[in-house]
Order: sequence, then C-alpha cells, then structure tokens
Amino acid sequence: MDPVMNGPRWISIVALAIVLGLGPASRVSAQDLEPSSSEAPGAAVTDEPAVPPRGPIPAGAAIEIPVHGAITPLLSNFVERKLSEGLARGAKLVIFDIDSPGGFLDLSLALSDRIRDLNDVRTVAYIEQEAISGAAIVALSCDAIYMRPRAVIGDAGPIFMGEDRLFHHAPEKIRSLLVQRMRDLAEAHGRPAALAEAMVDMDLAVFSFTHEPTGRTWYFSEAEHLSRADRDEWERGQRIFESREKTFLTVNGLRAKELQLIDGVVQNAEDVYRLEQLAEPPFQLNRSWVDTTVWVLNWKTVSIAMLFLALASLLLEFSAPGMGVGGLVSLLCFSLFFWSRMLGGTATLLEVILFCCGVMFLAAEIFVLPGFGIAGISGILLIVASLLMASQSVLVPQGARELRELSNALLVVGTAGVGLLIFAGALIAYTGKVPILSSLTLEPPADFSESAADALTRTKDGKRALVGELAPHLGIGDQGETITSLRPSGKARFGDEILDVISEGDFLDASQPIRIIQRQGNRIVVRAV
Repeated sequence: MDPVMNGPRWISIVALAIVLGLGPASRVSAQDLEPSSSEAPGAAVTDEPAVPPRGPIPAGAAIEIPVHGAITPLLSNFVERKLSEGLARGAKLVIFDIDSPGGFLDLSLALSDRIRDLNDVRTVAYIEQEAISGAAIVALSCDAIYMRPRAVIGDAGPIFMGEDRLFHHAPEKIRSLLVQRMRDLAEAHGRPAALAEAMVDMDLAVFSFTHEPTGRTWYFSEAEHLSRADRDEWERGQRIFESREKTFLTVNGLRAKELQLIDGVVQNAEDVYRLEQLAEPPFQLNRSWVDTTVWVLNWKTVSIAMLFLALASLLLEFSAPGMGVGGLVSLLCFSLFFWSRMLGGTATLLEVILFCCGVMFLAAEIFVLPGFGIAGISGILLIVASLLMASQSVLVPQGARELRELSNALLVVGTAGVGLLIFAGALIAYTGKVPILSSLTLEPPADFSESAADALTRTKDGKRALVGELAPHLGIGDQGETITSLRPSGKARFGDEILDVISEGDFLDASQPIRIIQRQGNRIVVRAV
C-alpha cells in the first residue's frame, strides 16, 4: 500500500511491499481459469488479448524495459531514460517487465501519466511476480496486461504516517482522488472500473452482474449499478470474494483473467511476444554500466565516502593555492556526486549553480578579501545547502517520506562533515599549521638572513613592535620590489627595508617592481609598476 503524505503534498509517500508466491512453471489453458483450479502440466497458453494488437510488429520496432524493485526516484528516472531512448529508436510497442512492490505514489502516478500519454505506441505490462500498490497503477496504464498464473496485482490502498509515527489508512478525502484515477485508467482500457476502485477502497463491495439481453458478465458496485440507466437489464450475482470488507482487492493472474482485469495469462515473456505478434524478440533496454554506476553512487555509504574525499581534497587545495592533485580529485568527486544525483532524479542544474557559487564565494574570501566575513559564511552555507538539496527530491519536506529523505541527506552530509573535521585536526597535529587559515598569515621568507629578520620586528629601543614603525619615511609613490608572491599579501623590499604589503587586487609574483599607492599605519597597499 502506498503511504500518503500528511499535509498539502500528501500524494508523495512510499509504498508498502507485499510478498507473493511463485506459481509452478507450467502452462495453463483457457479451461484452467477458475480461481480454485491448479495448473495442468504441459497445457498450452490459449488466452488471447482482450484488445488485440493492431497488427504484426516489424523487427526492431519493439522494446522491453524492466521495472524491478521499489518505485523510487532512481527507478523512475531509469524508466524515463530508457523509454525516451526506445522512442528515439522508433519503437511502436513498449513492454514493461514489472516486478515491483510499489513505491512513491507521486512517482507511480507520474509514470502512469507518461505511459497513458504515449501516442501511436502500444504499451504492454508483463507481470512475472508482482505489481503491488504503485506498480499496479503503472500496469493499469498499459494497453494490455499479461500475468503469470500466480503473479499478483492490486493492494493500492493509500496510507499515511500519523503523529504517533505509525501508518494509518488514509481518510476518505485522500482516497477519493486516487479512486478516480484508478477508475479512469480501467475505463480507458475496457477493464472493470469497480475492481480497480476496490484496489484502493477496502470497504467497497463489488458484485458480478449478468446482462440479460446479451449474457455478458461485468462487475459493478451497488451504487454504480443503481446509477446506470439500463440497471433493470442487469441481474446481480454474488459478491466478488476479493472485495470483502477491510481488504484491498488483490488477485493472482488466473483470477485477474477471470475478472477481465488483464488480457491474458502467460507462462513466460516468450508467450507475450507471440501474443503481441512480434517478428522478433524486443530490444532489451536493461541497465547499462552508466545506470549501474548511478545506482552505486547513490548508495549511502558510497555517497559519504565520495563527499568526504571531495571536501578533504578541497581543503588541501585551498591550503595550497594552484590547481594541483587536490583540486582535480575534488572536482572529480563533486562532479560524480552531482551527476549521479541528476540522473537519480533528486538534483537539477540549480543545485550545481548554487554549489559553484558557494565555492567561488569561499575562494574569494580566502584569497581576495581580507579577514573572514559575509562572503566566506555565505559560501559555506551555499555549499551545504546545495549538497542537501541534491540529495532529496523536494526543497521543503512536508511529509513522512520527504522527512525521511531529509534525514538521510543530513546523515550523508553531516557524516562527511564530521570526517572532514577529524581530517583537519589530524592535519594540524601533523603539520602544526591550520589549513587555509595559515595561508592568510604572513611569515618571513625561508632565505632571510638573521639580521634582516631581526630588523623586521625591532624598534629603536630594542622592543618588538609593528613593522610599519620601522619605515616611517616611506609613503605614497615610493617604489620597491616583491620578494614573495602577493596573494594578495606578502613581503616586499624598499631599499634596506622589508615590509608586509598588500596588492591592490591582482596577485603579483616575486621579484616584480611595485609602487606604494596607499598607506594607513601598518597597512601598505601596492601596485605593479
């Protein structure tokens, strides 16, 4: 059953899985389609689709897409990518190999809409084991449905997580919208709408009715029957057992065929190909190495390791400016992180832009602007926000599923952040310097003579004092030469004096002529000559 959100976005929560049993590996005949019958070994599949194909499907015009596992953003985006790829190949028939316990309701409905809106393409659902909850919605969107005898379909009742952190059945207001969607899907493909509704409404009683003039059997609820203009022509039979009280309708392949919910009972995919008149087996759009890589990179453990390596490399790169190994490793890891999230359906270009802005703000604070203020703090906040946003499908969580996504994102980013702090502490203990911050402090060059070093910090009375007090005669217009690179601060020589200076804005290399353009106490601003 699909969890439903507790709030304005209730229609996006995760589904509950139902376990089913596999049927024997034998074929069944039309005479075996009784709910209590067993499969006869060696019998042939004779079920023909209720809505026959429009004609033989030529070679290369059919594709098959696996829909296996819970319907999450990862699976939803995988199916969407493969569907777009197949349509680009000119596919005229798409077979969805469904084996799923359901998943996020909003994603299931989005897939349903995508399938329903396909033009000039026949869609087929092949259910080998189960199509529960949201997966049942996806299957009902297809033009034809084939099931193995003991595969199951149904149980799409919505539930939501209450304040007590327990799941409860959704109220009538929530069910009514989903009920209408299920009825629309069933009616669009000539299936009993009441049975589709019973998959969502556990209190709906469905009865078999026989049309006396034609002898046709169909299935209605009592209210639906009474609303028909020809109700007097229909004779009510027994209640459908699977629609008993407090039970979401769930049926196996044999029973679904009897109730006219599906188009045929098959033993394997080859039977589907035959019934759909394929000239050759469909092109299999299975997971490629790209899809597998995206899947692995979205694992929580891998995500934490990747983020830690990216942040640690970025720390090392900021501590030693210039594109080195640290910068390349950081760039690679962050690129993989956002790439996997974009293909996984939780990130867009917005998160990438925010992250790049954050890095630029932080770099400007470290290498251009003196001190550490608004730009640095803004950069850190943008980086953290982009990582969190890229790890969840919504901006502001409003329900149980979205809160769970946010908690997982916080766990990944927080764990990587704690690891970064531990790494920085180990780096300080090993080098005796604070990463990044140490690059903002000024130190004499390693080749200074002892007399030059002493001259930097000695006043006339022998006490230590500010450097600026050593050269009160220097002023605007005096020229000198850099003895270290200015990024933007560093050391420069003016005659016999060595002073701390700051470049006007550009980074300057060592041994470059400079001129003083501003002086305020100990702060000397220079410009290249």
